Amino acid sequence: VNYLKINGEVTKVVCENGCFKFSKKLTLKEGLNLIKFEMQDKSKNTTEYASKVYLDSKPPILKVTPNKDTVILKNEKEVNLNIVAKDESFGFKLYINDSLVEKTFDECGTGNGTIKEANYKVNLVGDKSIVKIKLEDCGGNVVEKTIDLCREKEDIKQFIIKDMTVCKEVKNSDKANVKIDVKNNTSEDKEATLILDRKS
Repeated sequence: VNYLKINGEVTKVVCENGCFKFSKKLTLKEGLNLIKFEMQDKSKNTTEYASKVYLDSKPPILKVTPNKDTVILKNEKEVNLNIVAKDESFGFKLYINDSLVEKTFDECGTGNGTIKEANYKVNLVGDKSIVKIKLEDCGGNVVEKTIDLCREKEDIKQFIIKDMTVCKEVKNSDKANVKIDVKNNTSEDKEATLILDRKS
């Protein structure tokens, strides 16, 4: 080898046991790095080629609204999640409960077109569901968020007897119908009847 240039700089080549070896430190920038090689042999034949090296060291950006660890639902059967996902280089894959819902890719690593905003509906199953959101970029950097969806528990109040009225005079062998008026009753039935059976 007459010479070897890497990105225009001459690099020392060592021959060991018939094998040519070289070593050079390069500073990589975030995204796509193009490394150019130029070689010439003793006959002055020249060869050039380039190699692509990608660097993605920054995690992607994930924003979720509502920005809460726990969301309480009353009568709703689902929750609407507004998700903004962004990567500053090659793109990402977005998962909700392990299902792929969105992906982007930018081969140049500039981050162009690698931001997405969308609304996703997630159903509440039973009284509690767990929503796992994972954003993974092409470099394997991962950002995760977990949201607990919970059904609001009803405030159960004890009935309080306000008044009891016997509907008629009771004899020894009769059943007594007692009309009961209660408060703290949220049902449609505002009154109840209690039947007393006197046994000798």
